[in-house]
Amino acid sequence: MSGCRSMLLLPLLLACAPGDRGAGPMEPPAPMQPPLPTRQLEVPDRYHGLWVSDPDICRHRGDLGQRILIGANRVDDMNVTVVQVYAGGGPVFVHLEDDEGHAWELSLKLVSSLQRLQVRSKATGFDAELLRCPEPSSLERSRTSASTSVDGQR
Repeated sequence: MSGCRSMLLLPLLLACAPGDRGAGPMEPPAPMQPPLPTRQLEVPDRYHGLWVSDPDICRHRGDLGQRILIGANRVDDMNVTVVQVYAGGGPVFVHLEDDEGHAWELSLKLVSSLQRLQVRSKATGFDAELLRCPEPSSLERSRTSASTSVDGQR
């Protein structure tokens, strides 16, 4: 037990070491600079897929609500020009350009075990939390099993 106590007291003893007495007030630590983003040309894989406001859009692809399709180089019909990625799981900023040369910026942030995406655009005021649609292959399996009757025939 005495070894544990001496380990806990060590920081206090070092703070009051004899050479430090009368040295004057301590200087405040230098302010931490925010980390610089990594710039890349593609949207990270974890953001790829179809994101929707209503799960029915995943199955029917109808115009039932908000949807956004994210790929490596495109977001819906717009081209990705640059992506800013910050360390630590913060939002990713995607700079886009449409076919007419208009520039846009989206903020993307994954939440809730990577199954929800917060999408924001300062320019348009768009702010939504969208759900990830399952991969098309799993959608096809769910359609097949839903259309199979109890006796195994369609």
